Amino acid sequence: MAIAKELGFEWGGDWKTFTDLPHLQIVFGLSTAQYRAGKRPTQAQIDAVLSRINKTGDDDPMTIEEKATLKELQNTVQAQADRIKTLETAAKQPKVPTWAEQACINAKAAGVLDTANDGS
Repeated sequence: MAIAKELGFEWGGDWKTFTDLPHLQIVFGLSTAQYRAGKRPTQAQIDAVLSRINKTGDDDPMTIEEKATLKELQNTVQAQADRIKTLETAAKQPKVPTWAEQACINAKAAGVLDTANDGS
C-alpha cells in the first residue's frame, strides 16, 4: 500500500466514513461531485501520474507483454469513462421535477448537490 500511496493513489482503507480496503484510486485532486459535473483531469496531470507509475527505478523495464497489458487496461479505463459519460448524459433530466425542487434546493444549500436544477 505504501508504494501505491507514494505513486499518488488514494486508498479506501484511509477513508473515514467507511473503509474499502481493496479500493485504490487516483483522484487528481477532484471531488466526486466535480467528476459528476463533467470535470476531468488535464492531460498534463494524467501524463505526470503515468510517468510516476511507469518509472521503473532500478526495476527491470516492462516487458512487451506487460506494456500490452497496461495499454489494454488504459483502453478499458477510457472506454468505461466514455460509457459513464454517455450514461450520465442519457439519464440527465432536463429539469428537476416540481415535487423535488425544494429538496434539491435544500441539498444544494447543504453542499450535497452542485446545482438545484438540471438533475441527473
